[in-house]
Amino acid sequence: MTAQSMSFGQELRQRQAMAMSQQMRHSLELLAMDSLELRQELRHALETNPAIEDVRYGPGETPLSQAAPDSHNADSPADRELNFDATPERMEAMLSADDGYRDTFLSGMENAPGDDEADAARTRFLDARLKKPRSLQEHLAAQLPAAGIPQELLPLAAMLVGNIDERGYFRGSVPDICMIARTTPEQVADVLSLIKRLDPPGCGSSSPGEYLEGRLAEVPSALRAGVRAVLRTRPFREADAGSVAQAMRTAAEESGLDAERFAAALAAIRKLDPWPANGFDDGGETVPAVAPEVFLEETPGGGFALRLNGREAPHIRFSETFKRLARRKDLSPEESAYVKSKIAAAAELANAVERRQETILSIADEIVKAQDAFFRTGDPARLRPLTMGEVARATGVHEATVSRTVNGKYIRTPRGTYELRRFFSSGLPKEGGGAAASTAAVEVLKRIVAAEDASAPLSDGALAEKMAAAGMKIARRTVAKYRMKAGIPDAAARKAEKFASGLSESPGQFP
Repeated sequence: MTAQSMSFGQELRQRQAMAMSQQMRHSLELLAMDSLELRQELRHALETNPAIEDVRYGPGETPLSQAAPDSHNADSPADRELNFDATPERMEAMLSADDGYRDTFLSGMENAPGDDEADAARTRFLDARLKKPRSLQEHLAAQLPAAGIPQELLPLAAMLVGNIDERGYFRGSVPDICMIARTTPEQVADVLSLIKRLDPPGCGSSSPGEYLEGRLAEVPSALRAGVRAVLRTRPFREADAGSVAQAMRTAAEESGLDAERFAAALAAIRKLDPWPANGFDDGGETVPAVAPEVFLEETPGGGFALRLNGREAPHIRFSETFKRLARRKDLSPEESAYVKSKIAAAAELANAVERRQETILSIADEIVKAQDAFFRTGDPARLRPLTMGEVARATGVHEATVSRTVNGKYIRTPRGTYELRRFFSSGLPKEGGGAAASTAAVEVLKRIVAAEDASAPLSDGALAEKMAAAGMKIARRTVAKYRMKAGIPDAAARKAEKFASGLSESPGQFP
C-alpha cells in the first residue's frame, strides 16, 4: 500500500473582478428606498453628520430638523465649541462636535413649537404604513392551535382553512382532500365542525343553508321549524340550483310548507347575513398613504410632461460653519481629516440623492412613452407588454437598477396613481400578430365575467373561447391562473355567490 503525502505551498494567480465601491452601494440603496424610507435615511444623516445643517423639501414642507432656530448660527453652542484655536485641550471639543450637534438638534426638537395638524397627519401616515392587512385564512389559521383540534389533525385543519374563500365558505373538494391528506370524509366533516366555531363563527360552511341553519337562534321561535325546512332544501344546499326564481320555486316545493308559511320563513331568512366572513376585520381598513415620486400632466398640445414631486424632492443644506472650518490653516491633521470626511460624506449623500431623482425621472419617462395608449385612454386593456430589460436598454442602466427604481415608487397621472412596477408585464400572442400585456388580458377577463349570465357562469374553457374571440390566444390553464390572480372565483363559486346575494335582496325582488 502506497503512502500518500500532503504538502502546503503558495500560488500566485491573477484574476479580474468588479468590486462595488461603498459610494455606489449607498447610491443603489437610496434608489431602492421609497419616499418614507428616504426621509428616515436623511434624518439619520442629519443627526449623525454635523456637516449637514438641514434637509429641506418643497414649499410648505417642514424641514427635517423641525427646529425653529437655526442650529448653527453665531450664538449656538456648536459654533462656540467649533470656534477655537488648535490646542490639545480643544481637540477634545472638536472630536465631540457630533455629540454637541445631536444635543442641540434634540433640544431643538423638544422646544420647537409644535404643528398639531402636521403631527397628526404624520401619525396617521405612519400608522397606515405599519398596519398589515390580515387575510381571513391567516386569522383562522392563527386560532387552530387553541381550537381543540388533535395535534395530528392540525395539518388537515390548515389545509381546510386554505380552502375557505374570502366570504367564509368552504370551496374545497372533499374527495381530493381525502386523497391528499389520506383521511376520510367523516374526519374532514369533524374538523370542519370545529373550524366553524372559530371567529368569525360559521366560516367553513359549504352552503348558505348550512351556515344559516347555525343561526336559527336569531329567528323567532315560532318560525324556526319553517326556516329549518327551507334551509334544508336543495337550492340552499347546492350551488347548481338554477336562477334565483327557479331556486325559490324548488325550495317552496321541497320545504312542504304552504304559501303563507313559506313566505314568512323566507322573510326571516332574508334578515340574516348570508356571508360568514362579514364580521371579519382584517386590520387593514386604512389604505396606506403613498407619496408619488413623479407627476404626469397633460400639456395644451395634447402631449405629456413629467416632473418630480417637489414635496418629496429633498435638498441637503451644508453647514456654513463646517465649510469655514475646512478652510482653516491651524487645524491639526486629525482635525482636518475629521472635518473633510464629514463634508465628503455629506457631498456624497447629496450626489446620491440627485442621481436617485434623475434615475426615477428617466425610467418613468420611458414607461410613459411605452404605455402612451394607456395614459391617453385610461383603459387597462391598452397596456402593452413591457419588460424591465427594454427600459434598461433604453435608459442605459442595468436591469436590476430598473427593478430597484420601480419597486415602491408611484406616479400620479390624470388617470389615477399607480406603482411604476404595474406597467411591466409579459405578453400574450394576439390574433393577426403582435402581443397583448398580461395585465390587459386580466382586464379583458374581468369584463367578460362581469357581462356573463350570473345564473350560468362561464367555465374556464368558455372564458378562453371568449378571450380568443376578443383577439387573445390563451389556454384554459392560463385563464385559471389569471382568474385566480384577479380574485375571480370559479364558475360554481360565482353561481353560489349570486344565489347568496339574492337572499339579502329586498322581498319585492324575489318571485
